[in-house]
Amino acid sequence: YDAEFFPGANHDPAVPTPDSILGFRLGDKPATHAQVEAVLKALADKSPRVKLFEYARSHEGRALYYLAVSSEANIKRLDHIKADAARLADPRSIPAAEADRIAGSIPAIAWMAYVIHGNEMSSTDAALALAWHLASGTDDAVRGQLDEQVVLIDPLMNPDGRDRCITSILQNRTVQPSTDEQSIIHSEAWPGGRMNHYLFDMNRDWIWGTQPESRGRIKAAGGWNPHYFVEGHEQG
Repeated sequence: YDAEFFPGANHDPAVPTPDSILGFRLGDKPATHAQVEAVLKALADKSPRVKLFEYARSHEGRALYYLAVSSEANIKRLDHIKADAARLADPRSIPAAEADRIAGSIPAIAWMAYVIHGNEMSSTDAALALAWHLASGTDDAVRGQLDEQVVLIDPLMNPDGRDRCITSILQNRTVQPSTDEQSIIHSEAWPGGRMNHYLFDMNRDWIWGTQPESRGRIKAAGGWNPHYFVEGHEQG
């Protein structure tokens, strides 16, 4: 697959590319949780547009993170933006004039969530590409977007399931690629990577919040009162 993720875009070379952290071209194979973690930490360390937050731990002890990506000015006042969003979210507690002032000045808040089903894997790798592009892009389109938005990227909601799926692929692959849909490499043995450690489908856990991954995410995302929420899946 040779198409560029962001054709014609320019990026700050001081911010490391995902490829340079992973040791392979992003998307050539799925990044493990440990590799995802390494990319997130590198972006947060090198880009002043990025702040990294850990919001939970999975049953198997893997950290769950989200990245806040925005302009440097917005990153410096993240707490203020979050507090304004919370005030605006409850119209009972704020005078109309103050609500209008906040609505006219607050950046849009977008929560981008990926891979709640661990074997629908491609969106985590896409999340790393998006995070790097926003963290390092030097074009006017990226700068303008980040002046007006705070983008919150949760790249891997189900790390235990994803790593289980990756392990299955590694254990069952052969030197000769197989396109046979009946091959075990294309149809995982039970329980597969869809679910978490205790085999919960966490996309059915938003209401009940029985799992630590869900509880942490509901608290983290809800605390931001995002204007936009997307959850990345695979279909077909």
